[in-house]
Amino acid sequence: MIEAPASLSVVLPVFNDGPAALRCLNSLKAMDQPAADTPVEIIVVDNGSTDGTREQLAGITGILLLDEKRRGSYAARNRGAGAARGAVLAFTDSDCEVGPGWARAIVDALADPDVHAVQGHTTGRAGRSVWSAYCGRQYAETLQAMTEGPRLDRADTRNLAVRREVFERLGGFRTEWLYAGDWEFGARMHHEGMAIASEPSMQVTHHDPESLRRLLGTRRAQASCMASMVDRIPWLAESGYLAPAKRWYHGARRVPLLRRAMGGLLNAGASAIAGWLLLAHAGRLDPVGYRLFKAAGALAGAAGLYRPAPLLSDSCRE
Repeated sequence: MIEAPASLSVVLPVFNDGPAALRCLNSLKAMDQPAADTPVEIIVVDNGSTDGTREQLAGITGILLLDEKRRGSYAARNRGAGAARGAVLAFTDSDCEVGPGWARAIVDALADPDVHAVQGHTTGRAGRSVWSAYCGRQYAETLQAMTEGPRLDRADTRNLAVRREVFERLGGFRTEWLYAGDWEFGARMHHEGMAIASEPSMQVTHHDPESLRRLLGTRRAQASCMASMVDRIPWLAESGYLAPAKRWYHGARRVPLLRRAMGGLLNAGASAIAGWLLLAHAGRLDPVGYRLFKAAGALAGAAGLYRPAPLLSDSCRE
């Protein structure tokens, strides 16, 4: 049993793209306070911005601005969490906007002493491109699927809150990989028997990328980092937390030539579908285009699973 939270710390990692970070900060400052006796502190961690974002943030009042020189948003989140004073750590991303009742929803959900963390509901902004709209729709479907059970086995730092003592007990986020560290953190919580609750009233809007190439590249990079995690973390390899990786990657890992051939074929398939999408579906939303978009993303991810990403300290880069 854990006591109800007394204070809340929001940790926001930032790397370049000052306008997006300012938009997110404006939404954080505008949100309702959960209660008079539940102060909210906002901690912004610059992860080595090179476009003047750090200088823009330095002029903002009401935030604690920190720096983290180690590459990667998970290192930045750990830095912010280490400086936080709140009993609860809340995470969102700089390309997000939180809803007015976000902080109150977090505190209310964690009033249940048996809940260790809470995952909110994230929706995609109505995009200026077909691809961002498709991305938002697919994320909504994924979120719906992952919240159908009584306990979640993954986490998403776009919209996540964790009791500080739980975060510290688990050692925070792993920082070896650029992508999927939040997924591994949620799986680790579940593996340790901790409860992650779903809270639909904890609302965040995500500004999805507008480029099809960027979306597919991100999907491939995420899958590569997940495959590397499964390869290096024994309990992940032994569990069912990433069944596709076990099927697509571990099923062929002992046959390097087959792994390369399959990865190449999957990449080619994703590229072919992406080319067709750009030619025939770039200007309109329709069911066929959406199914093709999901197929291209799945193939790109599967291709990535055949090429596990090296550790961030080596060459895992965005």
